[in-house]
Amino acid sequence: MGDMRCPNCAAKVAVKSNGECVCAECGGTFQWKAGDAKLTGAADWDAVKSELAEIRKSNAELRALLEDRQQQGDAESPKQPKAADEEY
Repeated sequence: MGDMRCPNCAAKVAVKSNGECVCAECGGTFQWKAGDAKLTGAADWDAVKSELAEIRKSNAELRALLEDRQQQGDAESPKQPKAADEEY
């Protein structure tokens, strides 16, 4: 069959004798028929990639904010929760 590649991320995939495979890189499920791939689950994968990009952006913003506060000396240490047996 030669080098088969994932139609979603272009990673090499191994195809089973029945024509089915799952991409180890992106998790897409494929069925190879006559050399053409029919991709399933790509919309779910795209949603996950989009959400991950948003999380990474938010994480970078929070890190920058924390670094600024630490440089200013304003960063407070996290408050420890009270033990369950302490009175409030």
